[in-house]
Amino acid sequence: MSVKDFPEECWELVFRFLGHGPHLESLSMVCKQFLSITNRFLFSLAIHDPTIPLLPRLFLRFPRLKTLDFTHFNGHHEGLLHQISQSGLDLDLINLSNQRTLPVDGLRELGSKMQNLRVLICSNIGSLRDSHLVVMAYSFPFLEELDISFPLDSQASDFGVQRLSSLLENLRKINISEGGGLMLKKLILQDCCNCTFSGISYVLTKCQSVQCLDLRKIDFLTDQCISELSMFLLSLTSINLSGCCQLTNSTFFILTRNCPLLSEIKMERTYLGMEGEEDSMKDFVVNLEVKKVYLGDNVLLSDASLIKFASICPSLQLLDLTGCEGVSSECIVKVLKRCCEIRHLNLAYTGMEVFEIDFEVSQLEVLNLSGSRIEDEALSIISRRCSGLLLLNIQSCWHVTPKGVKQVVENCRALKELNLKNCWLVSGDFIAWVEFSRPSLRTIVTPSDVGAY
Repeated sequence: MSVKDFPEECWELVFRFLGHGPHLESLSMVCKQFLSITNRFLFSLAIHDPTIPLLPRLFLRFPRLKTLDFTHFNGHHEGLLHQISQSGLDLDLINLSNQRTLPVDGLRELGSKMQNLRVLICSNIGSLRDSHLVVMAYSFPFLEELDISFPLDSQASDFGVQRLSSLLENLRKINISEGGGLMLKKLILQDCCNCTFSGISYVLTKCQSVQCLDLRKIDFLTDQCISELSMFLLSLTSINLSGCCQLTNSTFFILTRNCPLLSEIKMERTYLGMEGEEDSMKDFVVNLEVKKVYLGDNVLLSDASLIKFASICPSLQLLDLTGCEGVSSECIVKVLKRCCEIRHLNLAYTGMEVFEIDFEVSQLEVLNLSGSRIEDEALSIISRRCSGLLLLNIQSCWHVTPKGVKQVVENCRALKELNLKNCWLVSGDFIAWVEFSRPSLRTIVTPSDVGAY
């Protein structure tokens, strides 16, 4: 059997065992058939200025090209990208690094023909704008990796990064290392099941301007992880760690001590209430910046832990304790005394029964007692001590009667919203009286929720 009679598919299998490099170059000179076969094994092409006139022939010669590298090209891109878009190639990666500007029109045209592109590298670009990021996202919707690191002149903002991340559903890796400065202010990694601690740490070391950090449900995070990450969070103002089930009291203490600008902490459904290593410290750092704390559904949260948190954050304006059944009404009274600026207090489904408040809580504007076991006596105390209430939610408080609600309506003259849903002891006739007695009420949710007045 001669060489010509041997099927090309068999030759191709043989050549695969030889790998790439000089062996294939030697084979390509044996005959035209071998040249044609070896051409199929070239998948990457670096484009230099002298290469440009040869591109049409090169694209025909190497039909299986997957990667084009423009890092050493100094010419005009638009016409070149038009030529590539018409080549019929199915590219996997394009490297446009070291260019003075991004060829926006060329990228749009290329994207219309090559939507399977997985990797786009645009490192060390002369100028980077939000509009460039949006064009990338629309042009290549199936991108999995993107490198926009070290721009010389960057005006990219949170808006551009957010649009990029929301449009690229398959994005798995993005390099935004600062060089001329991509100022990332918001980082959302909620439910990112494939990320690692080293990955999160690397991003934060490069982007220490992050102000809002969302790490919800990243369940491998521990107190030690948060301690290490907090070193890079000096600009942090808001953090969401809800659903991070290994985090204890120590994380709260670490954040309030190491993040001087932090104003909002969300740690719902964590392990708060369990003492960690930080709990052994005698001197906690008071943080006057923390204004909002969400601790809902922490079933282990105790009075002792909550008192510590209140002592550290005396400037609290919002405290959400939804579903924290381990916290007593006596503890809440102590918190209100220590944190006299609280305006919004959520005690829904905490099992509260009584409130022995013997001081004015004039700043409190929103109080949610849904699902609690309070009775008229507690409402009476609340109406006298919290006369500045704007919104009172007593949904599903089954022991409340018109007597208690009447005192609230009469004493809380600024009240604008009242939720009485499922308060079955409150009649429809009484609702009509409430509407007549307090015209300033904008919303009344009735016991049967058949309407609002």
